[in-house]
Amino acid sequence: MVPITMQYAEEIFKEFTPEITTYMAPKPAKDISETKKFIKDSIETMNAWNNYQTVILDKATKEFLGCAWLHLDNTKAPELGIRIKKSAFGKKIGKEAVTGLTDRAQKNLDFEYLFYPVDRDNISSRKIAESLWWIVQKDNDGNEKITNHQTVDPNSEIHWVEYKIYKKILLPTWLSMTNTISDTEYDHMIHTMEANDLSRYNITKEDFTVIKNEKNEIVSFGRSFEIWPKQREVWSLRVDETYRGQKLWLLIFQELIKNNVWENDLYLATKKELGQYYEKIWFEIITKNIPEKLVHTGIWAKENGIDFIIMKLIK
Repeated sequence: MVPITMQYAEEIFKEFTPEITTYMAPKPAKDISETKKFIKDSIETMNAWNNYQTVILDKATKEFLGCAWLHLDNTKAPELGIRIKKSAFGKKIGKEAVTGLTDRAQKNLDFEYLFYPVDRDNISSRKIAESLWWIVQKDNDGNEKITNHQTVDPNSEIHWVEYKIYKKILLPTWLSMTNTISDTEYDHMIHTMEANDLSRYNITKEDFTVIKNEKNEIVSFGRSFEIWPKQREVWSLRVDETYRGQKLWLLIFQELIKNNVWENDLYLATKKELGQYYEKIWFEIITKNIPEKLVHTGIWAKENGIDFIIMKLIK
């Protein structure tokens, strides 16, 4: 991908036909002068740091393949998008482009999340998002939320859904993560869990993931354990208040998901007010087909006056 320039005006005008833009907005230019104005405006907004508009080129031949962009008007929620020419369909060009833009944003931008708006009927674009585990926004009833976004013509007949890509959290260099713990460390974590009334399951050393500081002291830990064949519950606990605010729980969850997701369905039980945070790492609330052990967890929570929800990892 390279920044857009006037040299690509003719190809953009020629390739982005009504057929290609069926599920997109704005609609294609009727005259090349409109395309040139679009490029001129894009360059101006890039110079003002409000946009990153690129063209996608074949790495070997430099053939024009499409466009990709990050609109930065709302710096806390930049908009991500792509358009691919018809002859490049089916070659995973779109997925490679949005992955590249997302990686660039993760490394260089301070944002809460990226959003990727697509027509709900645009199957190919939706497959890209879902193959990357991006999160489609839902309403309070669990249905896909149909919305508009900042660049769409309000008269458009397109029914937009939005996918969110949250900012990645990186482990600080002075901390380390490991699955190897000593017997003493294991006993300490079991004691901590008992103090928090979280010792209802038989958990082995191998179930734990821990974060240690430069003194080799455990400052946060989590665990994943089997509650039924091919079903595991995940959970994390911050230990040392010195590290409050560094989102160590999120780092623990990312590791637990990575290590267990492919062969198992992953669940968690949490207080209702915390559900919004777990939605950012691909969990959704479930009310049906809840594993038996988590049903008992919900009963225990209710008996103790705790408003618990059960969540499952979206796969």
